[in-house]
Amino acid sequence: MRIGNRLFPYPLLNHEPLYSQYKDESFSLYLNGYIADKQWYVLDYVRIETTSNFLRELVSNGSAKLVCVVECPQTMYRKTFPISFTPQKIRIPLYDLSGKTSIKAYAIATKDIENFKSNEFLDDYNEYEFQVEKNDVIAVDEGMITRIDFDDEEDTKKSSIFLIIKDNTILDETMRVEYDFSKITISLPSQQWDLYEKNKRIKQLENMYFSIIAIPALTQCVMALQKPDNSIDRLCLDYKWFCSFKKQYEAINECELTDELFQKMDVMVESQKILNTPTTKSIDDIFNLFVMKEDIGGSENDWN
Repeated sequence: MRIGNRLFPYPLLNHEPLYSQYKDESFSLYLNGYIADKQWYVLDYVRIETTSNFLRELVSNGSAKLVCVVECPQTMYRKTFPISFTPQKIRIPLYDLSGKTSIKAYAIATKDIENFKSNEFLDDYNEYEFQVEKNDVIAVDEGMITRIDFDDEEDTKKSSIFLIIKDNTILDETMRVEYDFSKITISLPSQQWDLYEKNKRIKQLENMYFSIIAIPALTQCVMALQKPDNSIDRLCLDYKWFCSFKKQYEAINECELTDELFQKMDVMVESQKILNTPTTKSIDDIFNLFVMKEDIGGSENDWN
């Protein structure tokens, strides 16, 4: 169930101030989610924080209860957990979750409330008394969406975020770059793709290919996402490859990639670091391949 901007026949306390019929009171769900033991998705320190004394009184006297609803459309999982103002832990089997997962909080009436009235309501509602029925929603925070992507095999290695394909329609000898949810797609003209496909497994050429193909492509795609209205959380939901970029950035720089850091990031520099600095290494490779080969000779196996 999604509340959104729906109207109710009584004032609703909404985490989003625009849709709330309370003056200054707030209602927020807080938690810390993580994967544990490759078996569980753990919601830790789950709690509701509110400045509404009216809601606290309703919960205290048993007229309302607080719940957390976890829902995953891809696996058809949906479960309601009782929560409170005191932090607690929720554990969900990992196999029940995959892809986009919503975590919402509600305050629910546990019985009919005949005289639903408070000076916390907006002034327009001061002169009225409302009736709330059992199981009606009286407060909501539904702004939390996360993505659960866990693969036991892929978790132990860095998977490729690039797909390099042949495009026979490219006639001007240029490289084209596009991205979707899962990968960055790099299109090469037919002749150049054939050469790449033939030589891509030569160890001495790996850094060069990363320098001239992967780094420009990654830089272009990440810079396209560097917009003021793009948040890290939203980008991770929308693009799986960006999640890989974020994880590698945080591992290398030993800090969280915040929205502020992302907007100020030198993408070209970070792309090189994430791909193991192939640009400078390719200079060394060129020296070893051509200069040293002339001095000491080379093995035929280096090229086969």
